[in-house]
This record gives sequence, C-alpha cells and structure tokens, in this order.
Amino acid sequence: MWIGRFSTIRQRGRIIYLGLILAGLMLALFGLPVSLPVLVTAALVNGAALEIHGQVWMNILQDVVPRERLGRVASIDSLGSLHCSRLGFAIAGWATDQLGPAAIFTIGGGMTALLALVALTHPAIRAFD
Repeated sequence: MWIGRFSTIRQRGRIIYLGLILAGLMLALFGLPVSLPVLVTAALVNGAALEIHGQVWMNILQDVVPRERLGRVASIDSLGSLHCSRLGFAIAGWATDQLGPAAIFTIGGGMTALLALVALTHPAIRAFD
C-alpha cells in the first residue's frame, strides 16, 4: 500500500530488479538451516519485495503502453506470466524430486537474485525512470 500511493515512481528499473534480488535472496534462505523467526522474516520480506515489484510493473505498463492498447498488452502479459509460472512449477517439482527441497530453494533463490543482478548491470535498466 505504501508504494501504491505514489502517482509517480522514480527509478523504476532499479526498484524492480532490486526487489527481485531481495526476493531471491530471501527465498534462498528457505533452503538453509536457519531458525523459524529468520524464515518468517524472510517470507515477509520476500512477499513485500514481490508486491513492490508487481506494483512498479503495473505502473510501468500503465505509463508506457498507449491507453487504447493497455487491455491487450496487460492480458498478454498476464497470460505469459501464467504459462511461464506453470512451466516453472513443473520444472521445480521434477527438480525437487531429484535434488530435494532445500537445494531447490537455495538454487532457485540464488538464480533469481543472480539473473536480476545481471539485468541490473544494463545501463538502460538502471536509467529507466
């Protein structure tokens, strides 16, 4: 709710990818032998980071996409996200059977953070306001 109250969000490229890095690192903690309070905190931070990412992404869509095409673009965005997540769930299920849940949380979170960090090195993403 905090980020949703702003009509203009600055440094959107950085916010999106820093949110993904934070979410990935928190997810990786789920595969490590840490205490329950650490896991609860990691889950809260992960959820908050993903929600901020989602809010900023919607802000970008509404700001960049022409009004007469926003419905189509948003529906294609949602459809693509839905199908990619289902494929990810299938791969994660298979990988969990092969490596175990702890390894998948750690690898998946680490890969998310690493890929977002690589994307953040691109000047156009860092400069996107």
